[in-house]
Amino acid sequence: HLLAHGADARRILVLMFNKSARDDFAARLERRLPAVARPAVSTFHSFGMRLCNSLVHSGILPSAKLLATPRECIRFTQGILTTFNAGRPETAALASGDESLLEYLDIFDLLKGSLYVVGDPLPTLPIGNNDVLDFFPVFEQNRKASGVRFFADLISDPVVAAIASSDVASFIA
Repeated sequence: HLLAHGADARRILVLMFNKSARDDFAARLERRLPAVARPAVSTFHSFGMRLCNSLVHSGILPSAKLLATPRECIRFTQGILTTFNAGRPETAALASGDESLLEYLDIFDLLKGSLYVVGDPLPTLPIGNNDVLDFFPVFEQNRKASGVRFFADLISDPVVAAIASSDVASFIA
């Protein structure tokens, strides 16, 4: 519709949730519009990666390595949790099995997706153990100090930077 009414394909961005949806949509666009410039079709995370890279190149965001596999994410989180638990009474220690760590990372993804910023009042989550919320600021501080990003950070880091600075928001726009 936009292209049929004169919109510039370079000014349209189509975002999909996964690669399969992206590939399917791009193929349908190609079949439907074979001789026309088509808009970019991307996943949210690949768009976030390009945006992060652009912001890093411009000096707005610090450079960071993407931890993409569950094993990398668990290993990184385990190291932080071990130190976190060492400073707590044994009865208040968070579980440290792989399944628990992945659950914590899912909770952190929800926090990042809701644009929670460390320092804001902590929300109450509908989970059995809200102590994991005490771990989140420690996790984020260590993540940033270690120069790593998880998939959720590809979206939240640029958005949080844009909310914090109108110059960053203008750069992104």
